[in-house]
Amino acid sequence: MKLFDILGGNVTIHEDALAIPAFKKIWEKDKADKQHAIAVISYIVFKNKWDSPYVLSMTEDILEEALKKEFFPEGYQLTPDELIAEDTFKRLQYTRTLAMLNSIRLKLDTFTQYYHDSLEEELDEKKIEKYLAGFAKVKDTYVTLDFLEKAVKAGEMDTTKVKGDAKINPFELPTGVRK
Repeated sequence: MKLFDILGGNVTIHEDALAIPAFKKIWEKDKADKQHAIAVISYIVFKNKWDSPYVLSMTEDILEEALKKEFFPEGYQLTPDELIAEDTFKRLQYTRTLAMLNSIRLKLDTFTQYYHDSLEEELDEKKIEKYLAGFAKVKDTYVTLDFLEKAVKAGEMDTTKVKGDAKINPFELPTGVRK
């Protein structure tokens, strides 16, 4: 199911997104030209989608205010329905892997702050190297989890290979498994 894409600096709203009650409500409340609904949805997507140019380039503490200036009149506060839509979007896209990515990004922000604050001081390079080594281990963990998830979905947990090192078709029984 495709909900939103970011193309050419704009949020593309797919039909599937408007089937989700929280987004449908925002869309239907905008009786005029849908510009407010588009602004709200764009704000939500740019603020919360992992590959948004805003998420990739701004720290969390300035992101919300920058986007509000971009999409709304000064002092605008999201309505309860708009907050529900934002929460819904977060829950729909927030996987364990994305949680890990966000945590790593937050830690990288602390590195930036650390380097900035310590320009006149001696750096603790060992501490930074330790964190970076940990990030490399995260990649290995992700690859393993991704493999396991795909194996479970295909029902291949017991054995994935047969003689000749060929892969088992998801419809075949692994060696040693009989009806």
